[in-house]
Amino acid sequence: MLERLETDLRSTADRLQLSVFADNDVGISFYESNGFELVRTCESDLDDGLAEVVYEKRLGRTDSVRT
Repeated sequence: MLERLETDLRSTADRLQLSVFADNDVGISFYESNGFELVRTCESDLDDGLAEVVYEKRLGRTDSVRT
């Protein structure tokens, strides 16, 4: 499913960005193993005291379209 999303987005976006709870080791491992890189850590908007990590993956576009 992730591969399909990336394929579909390549025509309109240059990167895919997502966030996951910082204590979700399984989710973090999944995204890192699929080429996502850590961008930043921030406080979650969902609940006070929960941290999120933001990951990003370049999709290979070379023009200047912004997402």
